[in-house]
Amino acid sequence: LFLVFEYLSGFAIRPDQKKHLIQMQELDPQSQKYRSRIAHMIMGGGKTSVVAAILLKQAGKKGQLPLFITPASQY
Repeated sequence: LFLVFEYLSGFAIRPDQKKHLIQMQELDPQSQKYRSRIAHMIMGGGKTSVVAAILLKQAGKKGQLPLFITPASQY
């Protein structure tokens, strides 16, 4: 998925972004649900363009569309 994202978006996923993405997609071994996570990233760290885009792609299910709304000032 990461290579496809890099190819299609033109963005290179940095090691810290990859680490956060992998951690955010880990399931709790007992409940088999995602754990709540907080990731500290600097401004311009790719939170919206990279991390959110990949997580939203993973969150999509048949018949459902994930929605992510950013403030107008973001763009």
